[in-house]
Order: sequence, then C-alpha cells, then structure tokens
Amino acid sequence: SVAHGRRADALTQLTRLLARPDLPAHTAAEAHHLAGELCADTERYPLARRQLRAAAALEPGCARTAYRLG
Repeated sequence: SVAHGRRADALTQLTRLLARPDLPAHTAAEAHHLAGELCADTERYPLARRQLRAAAALEPGCARTAYRLG
C-alpha cells in the first residue's frame, strides 16, 4: 500500500540520519523513537523494541518512550 511505502521511505531516511556521527543526542533519541513507532506500525516488533530502547538509553526520563516500551 502507499502508506506502507511511505513508512518504509521514512524509516530509510531516519536510518540515514541516525548514521551521522555528529547527531545531537536529543535528535538521535527522537529519531529512534520515530523509527520505533514506524516499525511497530508495520508490525516489525523486535526492531521497534530495539529502536525504542535506543531512544530510552539516550533520554531515560522520556515518558513518551517509556509508555511505548510498556
């Protein structure tokens, strides 16, 4: 579907962003969180958990990420 394709494109862009060594921690945390949501939306749950855990490691006090992790 078109929506699935757009999610895949967004995930590709986030992966490129996360590969940058100069990415600020807050931006990386947000990118990991968004990637986790996109993966969950496309039923890629193990990858979603990995992305959300990475976001939580960068910003341990983020309630939104903690909620998504369960």
